[in-house]
Amino acid sequence: MMNIVQRMRAKLGASMKARDVVRTQFLRYWIAQLTLGDGREMPDADAIKKMRGVLKEAKSGQTSFSPEELALIHEWVPPALGLDQIAEALA
Repeated sequence: MMNIVQRMRAKLGASMKARDVVRTQFLRYWIAQLTLGDGREMPDADAIKKMRGVLKEAKSGQTSFSPEELALIHEWVPPALGLDQIAEALA
């Protein structure tokens, strides 16, 4: 199974071919952010945590990301579980 960075890399080519500038810049930015200094890719849990942090900042109004970029982050971050879903999973 591919991790989040590998999935982003796989979608980058199609984004470039479609000339989708916002998505291409988004993917390039996050691939760089989620790749560690030694070339290894950040684990999915850490990557999602980092992206959720950006969304949390955006809710408080402190972000440099555009609304389009925030919408793209939502595509990559799984929704948080509600209390009912957690209780159901534990049952």
